[in-house]
Amino acid sequence: MTKDIQNIYSRLLRNITIMKYKPGTKLGEVEISEKYHVSRTPIRDVFKQLESDGLLEIRSKSGSFVTKINLCDISDHMFIRSAIENQVLQEVKGKLTEADIKYLRRNLISQEKITFNKTFSTPEAYASAIFDLDNDFHKYIFTKVNKGSVLQLINDETPCYQRFRFLSFLRDDNDINGLLKIHNEMLSAIENNEECQLAEIVHKHNYSIFEGVDKIKGRHPDFFVD
Repeated sequence: MTKDIQNIYSRLLRNITIMKYKPGTKLGEVEISEKYHVSRTPIRDVFKQLESDGLLEIRSKSGSFVTKINLCDISDHMFIRSAIENQVLQEVKGKLTEADIKYLRRNLISQEKITFNKTFSTPEAYASAIFDLDNDFHKYIFTKVNKGSVLQLINDETPCYQRFRFLSFLRDDNDINGLLKIHNEMLSAIENNEECQLAEIVHKHNYSIFEGVDKIKGRHPDFFVD
């Protein structure tokens, strides 16, 4: 893909991930090509890539539809991310400066403020704000041990899991507050070089994503594969 077409792909990927295009939404080549002022040919290539990512289903003579969320493979993605994240957090111990700690704490404070001041137009906009801060929190840590490209690779290779991660921020307030608590525990363990606790916290952090998902499925059964 050219840089311009890659940008279109990234935008569509983002819109599917943050539920701007919800499962079942039909995406038209003509409409998308007109929106981004390109021909249908590169859009067709973008759609094929999204199909390869598992986010778009191209149906002959019917159109292209955002896929429903399949929970079957999510635990495998969690296992991979948990193992890598644990290794990165073990490496970052003792390498965060006072300024680094302050930056990460400000990030968590910003997340907490969002949960208390819900002034967003939609639940998806609220979830998107926390999702972006959460991504920044983890990216900052990975970057401190020169593993930013590893995190990017994980995200690029697991687009369906990223959509599921976003969906987890649509959980109830108690679940979100529990996640923020885990983040604070993680940062404290890094700051205090608590090696044994880190592994436990990382596992809890990654697998807590399942908490409250049944409620989301209850509210939006049409988002999920039966």
